[in-house]
Amino acid sequence: EPFNLTTDPCLPNPKKTDDKNIIGILSLIFFCCATCILDAYLSRFRAQICNLFYPRRAAERGRYLYKRIEAGRNARRVKLSMIIARAFMVREMKKKFDRLSCDVRAWCKRCCLKEKCLGCNWTLRGRVEYSVTAENNESITTYICKSCAMEART
Repeated sequence: EPFNLTTDPCLPNPKKTDDKNIIGILSLIFFCCATCILDAYLSRFRAQICNLFYPRRAAERGRYLYKRIEAGRNARRVKLSMIIARAFMVREMKKKFDRLSCDVRAWCKRCCLKEKCLGCNWTLRGRVEYSVTAENNESITTYICKSCAMEART
């Protein structure tokens, strides 16, 4: 007996959904979307409401968050010079081997204006000159953004 590959039993005849059911389905979808949006906005107030009822716990939470932020900044401060040195080396290697992109950038002034910070890779708005020693003991001087400069100096 041969294998049956027809799709007739899988595809039943479609029926039109009643307008009453469509209204119910759309109202359910709208309700779900509205509760998702409200949950996103109202979750911001959860910590503030808890702070009203448990002020000692709020102070502990504040100290914990402060220490966590400081630990992250210290780790970034330690790694920032290494990040900038490697990003500078990568940029120089790309300039060396990718002559076409250099020619295009020289032709298109708009591209040259969008210089990026080597520390955070955001577009430079306020430039600060920064010197760092690379892994091969080569001194590198480049520009980084003001927030990266503040993290590097503190």
